[in-house]
Amino acid sequence: MQCLGIAVSGGADSMALTYLCKQLQSSRPEDGLTVTTFIVDHKARPESSREAHTVAKWLAEMGVHAKILELQWPTSDIAPKMSAFETHARKLRYQALGSACRDSQIEALLLGHHQDDSVETTLLRLCSRASRAGLTGISPVARIPECHGIYGVSGSGSQAVLKAKRRGKPPRIRIDQESRYAHVSWPPANRQRFGSSDIRISTGGVLICRPLLSFPKKRLLETCRSNNIPYVTDPTNFDLTLTPRNAIRSLLSSHKLPRALQAPSILNLVRRNLDFLEESLFLSKVLMEQCKILEFNGRSGFMIVQFPMVHDRSVILSEIIRDSNVQALTLRHITELLSPFEDRFPVSSFAPFIERVFIYNTYDTLTGASRLKRRAFTVGGVMFRPVKMIPPCSSTQVAGRFEQGRRWNPEGFSQNQSPEATTTWFLSRQPFMRHTLPTIRFDVLVPDNEAESTYTRWVLWDNRYWFRIRVTPGCGSENIANTQDTSQTSTESTPTRQTISFLIRPLRPSDLQKIYHSLLLHYQTQQQATKDKPGIAAAATTTPLSAVPRWEAQDGNRTISLASPEMLRRFLTHQAPDATRFTLPVLTILPEQVGEDGSLDHDQILALPSVSIRIAGRGKGVTFQYGLRLWRVEWEWMYKNIDTGHLRRMGWLGDEDKFQR
Repeated sequence: MQCLGIAVSGGADSMALTYLCKQLQSSRPEDGLTVTTFIVDHKARPESSREAHTVAKWLAEMGVHAKILELQWPTSDIAPKMSAFETHARKLRYQALGSACRDSQIEALLLGHHQDDSVETTLLRLCSRASRAGLTGISPVARIPECHGIYGVSGSGSQAVLKAKRRGKPPRIRIDQESRYAHVSWPPANRQRFGSSDIRISTGGVLICRPLLSFPKKRLLETCRSNNIPYVTDPTNFDLTLTPRNAIRSLLSSHKLPRALQAPSILNLVRRNLDFLEESLFLSKVLMEQCKILEFNGRSGFMIVQFPMVHDRSVILSEIIRDSNVQALTLRHITELLSPFEDRFPVSSFAPFIERVFIYNTYDTLTGASRLKRRAFTVGGVMFRPVKMIPPCSSTQVAGRFEQGRRWNPEGFSQNQSPEATTTWFLSRQPFMRHTLPTIRFDVLVPDNEAESTYTRWVLWDNRYWFRIRVTPGCGSENIANTQDTSQTSTESTPTRQTISFLIRPLRPSDLQKIYHSLLLHYQTQQQATKDKPGIAAAATTTPLSAVPRWEAQDGNRTISLASPEMLRRFLTHQAPDATRFTLPVLTILPEQVGEDGSLDHDQILALPSVSIRIAGRGKGVTFQYGLRLWRVEWEWMYKNIDTGHLRRMGWLGDEDKFQR
């Protein structure tokens, strides 16, 4: 069954679109097409509700199911007085439409924009000095706007598993904080493997489609008149002083604009720019196929990319390499795989950096010296660090990264060539700005039993990771409660329907120190308990082993016990090297009593979910004590929605398995 949603304002455009969709449904019943219309009641005027019900009545007479969506403003009397009313109304309108589509399991929302709307939009962008890519009219298909972070609406709702094409060992990475170079080496095949490359990413969401962009307004008006379709006319659309669009609409209809700015000329401009954009996108894909991902780690949000190098004497890809627009577009596509920002950066913002990564003249022809001045830089929310590659010391083949019987040479150069002459970069999320640390809070109402336990809604953290959690009663909860004094339990016992608060926030250096201390204490206590090492510090000898939390890491189906601080350091060296680890999400629990200043500095660390590090225990999740009971918190996470075609073109992605949630 195919489900279509239509946003209906009651105007001639959306009413004509609804009529055409109804005709399509009636003419092809075997397709199982269903049509649902959505009418937005803005609640901005006293008569808006009456108008919405009038439109719903018209649609019912056409045999179309209609739903009225009432917008919820901050207060009933502030909406009409709010500055930038149209901007706020647009955001609320799209969020209401997107949520309604999600709840109705509709993946495509049709809008009634037509050819005249596209011309007006292009003229508005021309007035604001938009580039060629911005002068392509209204897009016929796009993700629904203003809904970022709403699960099931914007690029989410289902999941896919990304299976890396290369199944070998992840690299060992060390970042030089002074030069900001990334030193990368791959271990031999017989070394212990840390970290799985497979990750889950979010997919799905609601698309908006505009099937009427090829038709002018007059065609839609004629459709309504010839088929006796009622519609309303908004008088504010003709107020020249209200919006710039109204003024442009008036100039177009009265033919007062110069010929070069009239509709036929603007449509020709749009067609030329669409051809230019299509060609740029095609060439960008060709260029991207020359880039190679040596490592992609969605768990920690970094990747290692080898960019193409073309010498002056070479003609292969020379035209593509030298096209600055194609280079900038390719660079934007690559950064979007890791970027924490919601909005796309303009292509022009990448132009100053293309010569640093796309290099086609490496050496001075007279002196033979390297012309490369590779420096770390940040663009599009992603930090680029130049890589100094350390070849493997074994001839054993590791995941196809070097040839049998030869030492791996990633750039195609001799082993004695300067690392300055490479084009490999280490990409990661840019460091967090001070006082702008992303934090989300889950206030979970604990269940009476495991059967009542449900996951929270999905929440997007740092625009990169989706999370949801649930709490279940832990084993032994009753035993803890029964050991307490009866007089205390009658007044101080945990309430039946208690709320426990959790945070997802970035990992801090102090967090790692706490974990290192816990690992060291557990290691020392364990050694003292087994009397393997005499002479342990007095603090360790007096600490019960059961009171010291153990930590472990999950690697696919294998559990790795982090028995010492060194084990954790080794694990993080592969999974989250140096400063990049401080962009990882950490799951913490807030204390029962938060300070009067509302400080969240005393939360307890439970896990680093994306890299599968947690306090050890049986089964899934982490068991903790809260009040007089034991509880278990479980979580699920997935990476943001990304264009998997980019990963495939750069040689990283293998099979992709999609499954619903």
